[in-house]
Amino acid sequence: MSRPYHTVWYVHHVTSARDRWLGLGLDVLATEGPSALRIDPLAARLGLSKGSFFHHFANAAAFRSALLERYEAEADRALALTAARLETAGPAEVLRELAASVGTEDSPLQPELEIAVRAWSYSDPATHTVQTRVDAARLAALEAIWRRLLDDDGQARTYALVPYLIMVGASMSSAEVTTGELRRIYELIFELIQPRLPRED
Repeated sequence: MSRPYHTVWYVHHVTSARDRWLGLGLDVLATEGPSALRIDPLAARLGLSKGSFFHHFANAAAFRSALLERYEAEADRALALTAARLETAGPAEVLRELAASVGTEDSPLQPELEIAVRAWSYSDPATHTVQTRVDAARLAALEAIWRRLLDDDGQARTYALVPYLIMVGASMSSAEVTTGELRRIYELIFELIQPRLPRED
C-alpha cells in the first residue's frame, strides 16, 4: 500500500545509472513494499532499458542485495552524523535533536523505509540479517550518547531502547503512522524523560 511519505533522504547521492536504479528502488520499497521491486515498472519510471538493469545487476536477487547494502550504508551514515552532532550536547539538546530529526535526511530513523525493511525482514533471511546489524549499531550509538549524560550503563540502555522500541512498534502496527505523528510521539516521550535527566549547568 502506498504511503504519504516519500524517502528523499538518499537523493543527494544519486548520480550514475546504477545509483538511479538503487535510488528509485529504495523509494519504491519505502512507499510500496518489496513486491513492487519489479524490473519493467522501474525501468519505465527511470526511462532506462532492461539492458541497463542487467548491466549493473546480475539478476533481481542481486538488485535486492544491492538495495539492502545501500540501506545499511545510508543508515550507518545518518547514525554517524547524528552521533557527531550530539557528541557534546547537553540532555535537553539531545532530546530536542532526536525528536526534531525524525524523518529528516540525516536522521538515523527513516520511518517509511524503516517500516518497509523491517516488515520485509520477517520473511527474508538476508533482510533480517541486515536489519539486525542496523539495529545493533543504532542501539550501541544511542547507548553511548546516553551513557555520557547519565553515567549509568543500565539507565543508558533503557533510554536508548525508548526510541528503538517505539519505531519497532510502529513498524508492526496495523494502523498507519505518519512521520509527523511519530515525531510528535517522540516529543511527548522525551518531555516525560527530560525531568529525570541531570540538570545542565
